Amino acid sequence: TGSLAIRPEIIDIYSAEETSESKSDGIWISCTIEEILLLGNMIRYVVSANHKSLQVDIPNLNINKKMYIGQSVKLHIKNDEICHLV
Repeated sequence: TGSLAIRPEIIDIYSAEETSESKSDGIWISCTIEEILLLGNMIRYVVSANHKSLQVDIPNLNINKKMYIGQSVKLHIKNDEICHLV
């Protein structure tokens, strides 16, 4: 086993209803939104998956993408954005 380094801003977040898993160039993680933080031009979602917390930062530009605490979502991370650490 090892560790992964993933920058929060490269993670895409989708509601369970809008998920398009046809994107095969990465990994998908099912999780639940635990916290939402407004950080000026960014929104930080703190999500939990398998008893682990992750942070996802997205630009605060898309007013159509409404997420809420307790919502089931899926994260998408492109393969070329993942750095494997030893």
